[in-house]
Amino acid sequence: MINIEQYKRNIPMELRAYRQWLCFKKIKRLDLKGNEKIIKLPVSPITLKSNGWNNEENWADFETAVKNIESSGSDGLSFVLSIDDPFLCIDLDNVSRDMRERFFGDFYDTYIEISQSGKGLHIFAKGEIADNFNNQIEKVEMYQNNRCIAMTGDSVDGTSNNIIDKQSEIDRYYAFCP
Repeated sequence: MINIEQYKRNIPMELRAYRQWLCFKKIKRLDLKGNEKIIKLPVSPITLKSNGWNNEENWADFETAVKNIESSGSDGLSFVLSIDDPFLCIDLDNVSRDMRERFFGDFYDTYIEISQSGKGLHIFAKGEIADNFNNQIEKVEMYQNNRCIAMTGDSVDGTSNNIIDKQSEIDRYYAFCP
């Protein structure tokens, strides 16, 4: 079930101010090993189509995206990270308890939400990285542009509803993880 009120209540106003919103639809697929995987297909709340999701003409403001989630047949909201915004997202899925605690300790003062799987975290911060990366060994992903983040609005208790500059922490993890 889509929790629209949770989106409205918890997603930081600073993210909401950007016209970089899409919806997403969950699609079940089999990976190369035959295991079921759920992908989150970006859907424009304007065109109600997936193709062209990375064309900013198909992005919407937060209110339009929220209003069109259900009518688009989508399962939730996505935020598009772009070179035109100051944000990046650290995506942690199935990381060790130790790794999760280290990231949480360093980023507790910026917006953190539980990911769609319910097993991971999305950490939003301001900062820059040379390139997006997806480290499958450490289970750490870091994205700054050309990536949709399937939002939940399920913020982690005790964390901030602001997105702050965390460049020194980002640099440390970026050097360690890629």
